[in-house]
Amino acid sequence: MTRLFKFIIPYRKTLILVVVLLFLQTLGTLYIPTLTADIVNNGIVYGDIPYIIRTGGIMLLFAVLTGVFAILGTWFSAILSSGTGRDIRNALFRKAQRFSINDFNSIGTASMITRNTSDVNQIQQALIMVLQMMLPAPIMAIAGLILAFSKNAFMGGIIVVTMVIFMILAVIIERKTMPLFGLLQTGMDKINRFMREYITGVRVIRAFNRTDFERRRVNTSFEAYAQTAIRINKIFAVAMPLVLMLLNLCTLAIIWFGGIQIGQGAMEIGDIMAVIEYAMLILFYLVMAVMVFTMIPRAEACAKRISEVLELDPEIADAPADLT
Repeated sequence: MTRLFKFIIPYRKTLILVVVLLFLQTLGTLYIPTLTADIVNNGIVYGDIPYIIRTGGIMLLFAVLTGVFAILGTWFSAILSSGTGRDIRNALFRKAQRFSINDFNSIGTASMITRNTSDVNQIQQALIMVLQMMLPAPIMAIAGLILAFSKNAFMGGIIVVTMVIFMILAVIIERKTMPLFGLLQTGMDKINRFMREYITGVRVIRAFNRTDFERRRVNTSFEAYAQTAIRINKIFAVAMPLVLMLLNLCTLAIIWFGGIQIGQGAMEIGDIMAVIEYAMLILFYLVMAVMVFTMIPRAEACAKRISEVLELDPEIADAPADLT
């Protein structure tokens, strides 16, 4: 997708604003578990009702501010994504106006339609998912680990081990799905081409009694597309339960070893609650990042197909304007 970064440059101010809003949202989200731990350790344990009310009010304020930051971040992410998609489509259209018949035949009319619709949609979806899910993941992971290690180093180590397993799983999924997503978009090209030929040439097809042949050809393209999509979904069907199992095992390990730490007087109950919430937040964003990571190969395949059109030199070049 690096080839299409030039379309994001005009929205760099919006991008910076989105990053700032996501950073504030992440800090607010991570600060709430800290307040929860304070309420338990300093309020509930000692029966200090005024402290509980005061800290609860602060927690409510941060929850509202975090929600506002999240809404604004989503709003500006949508503006950036839709604007980028519009600019890419405009660039494809302007480029197509310069193509000759041979240029169109080298790419294919059906493929041009797919690249201007489905491919651009995939890039838009990947962009907004990266901004909303993948971009906050490193911030959440670093800040969350710092807070977890500040509570207990052993508990932080459990979260780190789980994160490493997540990363290994993400790399495996990316290597398995990258070629399949390219096949998926190629299959969409074939479907569009066959359907276009069938619809535009329906009179000729019926006149020469080729209806059954064309139907079999279209059905074959449908079947190939479906089989590729099924292979991708099978990978996800195996990967997602593994991700959820790792998340639950991490929670179980924190509760188990945290109980031992509490029994030894090394931790307080509120700290265990905070560490569990840190782990859930970190792993949730990592799960979302893994899901987005699986979308990136398809978006990369789409970006490559769009770049092929934008970088294609037209067979017939317009003569320079005579300024004399």
